[in-house]
Amino acid sequence: MTMRIKFLRNIEKKVKGIINRLFINKTEFSIISNNCWGTFIYKKYGLNYQSPFVNLFVFAPDYIELLENFSMKILRNISFIEHKDSRHKEELISLGIYESDYPIGVLEDKYELHFLHYSTQKDAKEKWLKRINRINTKKLIFKFSAD
Repeated sequence: MTMRIKFLRNIEKKVKGIINRLFINKTEFSIISNNCWGTFIYKKYGLNYQSPFVNLFVFAPDYIELLENFSMKILRNISFIEHKDSRHKEELISLGIYESDYPIGVLEDKYELHFLHYSTQKDAKEKWLKRINRINTKKLIFKFSAD
């Protein structure tokens, strides 16, 4: 792809974001989603990520339990594990991503965050902690998908 086409596509994305943003009246909301849906919404409307729950997925049992105990304190304490130590090893194998080289974060030693679109633990942790500070606790949107 030529530089000119890339440049034009970037302009097109920005213009679409501005147009889409005109149709929403609140832009300071935080999406807590168990898959990449939140990422899609923020990108579609050209908004800054107001949540750390972007470019990652959380298995349904972990996500539901995390929501039952949801607090900013829990979100701030993240560590990382190897794929072999995942409680969801069988699911990772069946999805064909067990051998993938993406970081798996853990909150409270039990809620696994699969940073599928990140290459290093360092990058995932930096983005996670930076975006925690953007969460608008007064305007949260919780979204769940069992797929």
